[in-house]
Amino acid sequence: METPNIEIFGPEIYVLEPWRNGMGTTTELVRSDDIDGNFVWRLSIAGVSNDGLFSNFDGYERTLVLLDGVGMKLEHSKSGVSDLRQRFDVAWFEGGESTMARLVNGPITDFNVMTRRNNCRANVEIITTDAGELLCLRSDLVFIYAAEESTLTERGYNDVRHVLSEQFLMKLINMSGRNFLVASKGCIVIQLEGYCVTDRRACN
Repeated sequence: METPNIEIFGPEIYVLEPWRNGMGTTTELVRSDDIDGNFVWRLSIAGVSNDGLFSNFDGYERTLVLLDGVGMKLEHSKSGVSDLRQRFDVAWFEGGESTMARLVNGPITDFNVMTRRNNCRANVEIITTDAGELLCLRSDLVFIYAAEESTLTERGYNDVRHVLSEQFLMKLINMSGRNFLVASKGCIVIQLEGYCVTDRRACN
């Protein structure tokens, strides 16, 4: 077991990547690849300025969170419609579905989590309270993205306090079972389940 650790990343390390369909770009925050260079999981942010079909990511599960903009409707070929109208609304769908995006009124920005089926799963939750919400870590690999400045106080470990600036990403390794009090007007918590931190393989 590796030593518990917390790392913080900022926008200066994020990478701009073209969409598979050639219709835009994605800002890649962090990813983990297999030996062939294909990602097993990925966290990214994308801006959508026009209606259009999403890229095909067959074999992946997708979670999409609305960060900014009036809204977007996703029409999926298998799972119906996801109507994202409020900030931090969430959609879950298969990457291999044919998904048509229709903007409500102007461009939007979204946060994307993609995990390869049969390798790992993503449990995504949103925290939007300045009063503080108790976050229980259930995975050895957890990420927290601050859409707004966020404060995390580790309970039971001298109440160590961490401040995560807007647009920064926190990585928590081998801290399953620990609890944090999170105060934020908007942060996204991603707990990656069934994934080994040490040897980067599925643990199922």
